[in-house]
Amino acid sequence: MKSFIKFLSMFFADNRGMTSYEGDNYAGAYSTEPLQKYPPGELGGEVKAMFERFTLVAADGTGAIAQNDTIKVGKLPKNSFVVDAMLRINKSLGATGQFILGHGASTDEDGNTINADTDGFCPACDAGGQAALSRSDSTSLSLGKRFGEEEDIIVTCSEATDASVDDGVLEVAVFYVNK
Repeated sequence: MKSFIKFLSMFFADNRGMTSYEGDNYAGAYSTEPLQKYPPGELGGEVKAMFERFTLVAADGTGAIAQNDTIKVGKLPKNSFVVDAMLRINKSLGATGQFILGHGASTDEDGNTINADTDGFCPACDAGGQAALSRSDSTSLSLGKRFGEEEDIIVTCSEATDASVDDGVLEVAVFYVNK
């Protein structure tokens, strides 16, 4: 029986040639002396949501939103980081119409520069020909960055909309943790 247990331990032991790593927060809290607490919001942090709705009508009263027009949809509180975001357009905007979600320039909690990124939270939501939904993905490079100061969340029109549609609704949701 002992030899069987020894045989099994070869398969279930941590020393089978694999290396075990620890995340920075884990190491600080459990392995490195003196022990450190997890940074605020990174263990048991409460995810909050910011929601905004905007009817897509241009300043001249038509449905045409021009390329590079922006819509400010909210302010991310100081010392927050975004964990997910989405853009939704309720109907087709005609033949064209794309929007992206990002932020302006800021600093992180250590004072380092965070450059403006027009699609840092959500890639193109393309409502040319159909309703559309876009969520954060692997191209959303601003996810997880901790903004050290209050920051504008901005939707940018990346492809002009068709002037024939003047009642499309753009919905924005940003999910974040604040310390």
